[in-house]
Amino acid sequence: MGSNPLMRSIEKHHAGESATPATYGGVLFRCGILLTFVVAIGAFSYTGVVQRGEIVGGLWFFLLAPIIGLISVIVAMRSLNLAPFFSIIYAICQGVFLGVISGIYTIAFGDGIVPTAVMATIGVALAMLFLYRSGIIRVTSRFRKVMFVALIGLLLSGLIMIPLFLFVPQIFGVEGMMLMYTAIVVISVIVASLYLVIDFDDIQKTVQAGADRQYEWPLALSFIITLLWLYVELLRLLAIISSQRR
Repeated sequence: MGSNPLMRSIEKHHAGESATPATYGGVLFRCGILLTFVVAIGAFSYTGVVQRGEIVGGLWFFLLAPIIGLISVIVAMRSLNLAPFFSIIYAICQGVFLGVISGIYTIAFGDGIVPTAVMATIGVALAMLFLYRSGIIRVTSRFRKVMFVALIGLLLSGLIMIPLFLFVPQIFGVEGMMLMYTAIVVISVIVASLYLVIDFDDIQKTVQAGADRQYEWPLALSFIITLLWLYVELLRLLAIISSQRR
């Protein structure tokens, strides 16, 4: 089933023997639960920033939210019994964090940027689902390896860009730095979109393998993580486009 730790876990525990196998509907339902938490908390957090100029939970909680979310993901992926609880914790943390980020982008670039990013995210997700289901994009072991290398490359390039922006912007100039930043964002959008295909493939293989329905939570969590990542990258891309029009 590939190099995904979740897939290896399914193979290890003889997924086909489950009396209560996972279903597409079960995964979709859990995705809906997590998205509900993200949207509800995100809307509350967003309103606080845009209307009152306040960060829900305070600045420290905003800064700690991604860390708490990361820890929650690790626990959820390693423990099926704890996956429901920690998946929801992740959704709450992401709701707070993305609500603040979305509010900042709205203040900086106008009211239309967040709805546009949301619609673009939905559109890309549906397009990727079509490409996967139609067989136009096939998830092979090589595809997974290439995507993993691309992800590592993005992380490294992001780490490199931070000191460049802070300490040596004169080497490339402002235009050169913006060009590099734009290129990274565009590549990030592409990589995030293709990772959705991997999530679709993981879900399909898990259901076809007859894995226990406990796997529905980590599968849903993995999909939501990728979807929110795509939303953030599209938000950044729209901000770049908006700033160039000014």
